[in-house]
Amino acid sequence: MVVHEWPGPHLRVPYLDAQDMLPGMTKQARYFALSYTGGSQCAGEGEGEGGRRVTRRAQVQYACSPDGLEHVLVREPSVCRYTITVFLPAVCAHPQYRLQESLL
Repeated sequence: MVVHEWPGPHLRVPYLDAQDMLPGMTKQARYFALSYTGGSQCAGEGEGEGGRRVTRRAQVQYACSPDGLEHVLVREPSVCRYTITVFLPAVCAHPQYRLQESLL
């Protein structure tokens, strides 16, 4: 199942977490996300005989590329839960997703 999480006119557009940004990025990046659920089963906590089984799921975050190239970052913040961040130049064309000066 795919759940489209496009922000409506009254919703705030989220910023990427620091761990989802490319190394050396100095500007804040907003993103839009698609969530994928209902994946295959995998061993969760207590892996092995009698271990808890969980269903894989992923969130794909699309953000403006800081250098005009395409990049993909993948991390597994918890067992069988994946965050995939895709940086694309085309996303920069939308005014809500252009890179912002860092707030830090």
